[in-house]
Amino acid sequence: MKFPTTSVNTLTKKYGTSSPFKLARHLGIEVVFGKLGDKLGCYIHTPVPIILLNANVSDKQQVFACAHELGHVVLHQNINIKFLKQHTCVCIDKLEDEADYFALELLRASGKTMTLDEIVYEYGVPRRIALSKIS
Repeated sequence: MKFPTTSVNTLTKKYGTSSPFKLARHLGIEVVFGKLGDKLGCYIHTPVPIILLNANVSDKQQVFACAHELGHVVLHQNINIKFLKQHTCVCIDKLEDEADYFALELLRASGKTMTLDEIVYEYGVPRRIALSKIS
């Protein structure tokens, strides 16, 4: 899957960072923390875009969730995923997978060596996504 990888490469080169929080700031996206129950995060499409992250999860899970939601902003800019999910029969799994791939590529762009267990259990990357990039 090249599209998320290309987008990550373009962003990290342009802004000189792989931090999803710094990239969000560069792109004019506000990152807000709150209590979201079992959700890690969500993207709210407003005139000033907002990424809402769960304040009650680990820092690493917040990094992944921010990167995932940033993936939606970058890759699915004009798609209202919440609407599709609630009011149509459109399967959004492909969009979620693309955002996961984007997030994983952003984590890998940091240059930090991570084990499969760390990627899956500490950051919260879905195992099948992590395995597809490692194998």
